[in-house]
Parts: sequence; C-alpha cells; structure tokens
Amino acid sequence: MIGLADCNSFYASCEKLFRPDLRSSPVVVLSNNDGCIVALSSEAKALGIQRGMAYFKCKDMLAGINASVFSSNYTLYQDISDRTVDILKMFADDVEPYSIDESFFTVPAKMDYTDYAMRLHNTLRRRTGLMISVGIARTKTLAKIANHIGKKQQGWHYLAQADEEQVLGQTPIGDVWGVGWRYENKMLHYGIRTALDLARKPDEWIKRNFSVTGLRTACELRGQMCISEDDQKRRSFASGISFAEPKTEYAQIEQTISCHCEVLSRKLVDNGFAASGVFVQILTNRFLDGFYYGAADASLEQPSCYAPALMAGARKALDQAFRPGLKYKASRVGVFDLSPISEHQWSLFDTEQDRIRSEKEDRIARLAASDGSLSCLTSAMLRKGEICQRGMMSPRYTTRWTDLPTVN
Repeated sequence: MIGLADCNSFYASCEKLFRPDLRSSPVVVLSNNDGCIVALSSEAKALGIQRGMAYFKCKDMLAGINASVFSSNYTLYQDISDRTVDILKMFADDVEPYSIDESFFTVPAKMDYTDYAMRLHNTLRRRTGLMISVGIARTKTLAKIANHIGKKQQGWHYLAQADEEQVLGQTPIGDVWGVGWRYENKMLHYGIRTALDLARKPDEWIKRNFSVTGLRTACELRGQMCISEDDQKRRSFASGISFAEPKTEYAQIEQTISCHCEVLSRKLVDNGFAASGVFVQILTNRFLDGFYYGAADASLEQPSCYAPALMAGARKALDQAFRPGLKYKASRVGVFDLSPISEHQWSLFDTEQDRIRSEKEDRIARLAASDGSLSCLTSAMLRKGEICQRGMMSPRYTTRWTDLPTVN
C-alpha cells in the first residue's frame, strides 16, 4: 500500500504555527516582491480571496476583512517541511518527498490501514502543529485521490480496493493527478469525464491518443503501480526572481545570475545530479512598451554541480542574451541534461588532473550545500532573498537564534 501525507494550506499554516492569535484568522502569503497571493488559509478562501490575485488590487479588500498578510518566508517553510519528513520516516517506510508539502511513503504490511491512517494523521498533527491529511491506497495516483477525500473529512482516508470503482466514478477527470488542463480538455472531447471512464478505456486507444503518460495514469487508476521514483525525478532545475527595482547594468544582472547558480548548485547536490548545460533568461517589464525577452544556453565542459562551473556557462549565455540600455525586471537560470553524479563518464581526452579537479569541485559543492552560510561564489554573497522586496516577512523562527519566539 502507498500513502501520501499532504500539509494543508502549508505556507499559511507555517505562518500560523508561531502565531496562536491568528489560529482562526484569514492569512495570505505573497510571492516574491510581494506581487501576488500564492497561498492562503481556509478562512481567507471562505471570504472569497483567490490564489493569484495581485496584491495591489486586493490590498484594501484584505484590510477590510482583517487578513494577516505575509511575504514568502521560504527558509521557514523548508525547515518545517524537513522536520515533517523526519517525523514521517519514524512511522513509515521508503519516504519519498514529492514537493515541499507532500510526501509519498510505503505503508508497513499487514496493517489495519484505516487505523494506521488515523494514528499517523494524529501523530503528525500533534508533533508538528500542522493539519496534515493522510491518504492510503494501492498506487500513488489512487493515494492522491484518497488524500483529497481525507482533506474533506476527518483528515485521513483509506481507499479500499472494493470502493475504488465507486470513488473513481465520482472523481472528475481534471482532479486526477497528472491530468493537466490540456489533457483534461482533450479527454472531455472524447467523453472521458471521470477517472473511471479513463480506467475503462482500452490500453491501445489510450496510448494512441494520450501517449505512454496517459496509459500510466490509467494503469495506476486500475491499481497497477506504474509511477516509480525515477519517473518523478526532475529532468531540469531552474531558479528565477523578479527584481524590486529594474536593473540596467550588466554587473547587476550578473550578480543575480550568480545567486541563481548558487541555488541550483544546492538543488543538484541535494538530488544527486550533475548538469551538462545551463540556460539564462532575462526580461524587461512585459506590461510596458518595448518588452524584451532574452534567452540563451551554453554547454559545460564537464557535467558538474559546482556553482563556479555553472556560473562559467551562465556567463556565456548571459553575454548572448544581454542588451545594453534596457531596464530588466527579472532573471532566470536553469540547468538541463542532468545525470547522476556517481555515473560521470570520462572521455579519452580527459587527464588525471581533470578528474582530480572534478572530484574536488564535487566535494566543495557538497560542503557548500550542507551549510547555508557558505558560498562558492563571492558575487553570490548577496543572497537571492535579499534581491527581492519582502516587506512583511515573518521571523525565521526555527533557523536563526535571534528570531526564536519568546514567551511573555
């Protein structure tokens, strides 16, 4: 059996965790530069607030309903997420974090699954203070559906095999994990309105119209495990940000690029990957005349997760994308052609010195990733979080001594 633990309204719940006075109050969390709403509590949803609303347009509305507004505090959210995963590992097998607020896990065999889901939900809530729903079923896709049912009920749900057909018949196809809006529209065109409709279609028809990806989803709905951890691994990583104030100088853009490379280096190390290519995107304000979008990519000499190596490639790409005299509003850097660090392939022209240098760079990258205060790039000492405007950010309660909560 597969389980899914999902933290409800995660960002807003993290903000409430150290603010008991906000327990029953509407809370919204804003994107970088306090641009738009990216997360909100159930109380805010009930009052008509929606994700994606521009903050400047709904600022007065939020004040009218006494909503508490916070800038994104990603350091706090990630730390709470890591603690949740650590607790989950004590009670479940093969925990597989899927996103910052979701983790799949293997349920121990020969269990009373309903009782197990209830006890796990209660334990996670007691030890974290967060409302974490738990869903258990035969596959990951079914566990997603079970978790969705649990959110609407007591916080947990076990989807038994005998109940799958009835539940799938009541599940809109757009609510199935892996069915995006393009697939949803196409499936509706073919008369597939529920998850059960898709599960009953012939394999050849599904593969012909929706490729192997659609067939995997259908098989999962039938109770056949088809989505492995390798299938879900990222094929690329990216880091982007919008600037609080437009930037015009090459050196200013280069500094933001270095911050992205530092972030990407940590992501690669954490996931055990090295990148063979890097791309850079820079753009001006799309709402003003003369909008410019510049993009370029570059190959690395060797697959690497070392920030200076990523920066060397990113600088080549930036040289191609940058146009002087423009007011840039955002930058983005990504890495692609990922391969496991442990499977590095050497060519006949690589020397022993090349191998020694690569091993040293890998060790330095791992060291920098293990300590958030370290940096492999002097130009990246200005952290990504310092580039954007965060005027309403809460304290970093769990990662900074000076921000520890106090009790009066």
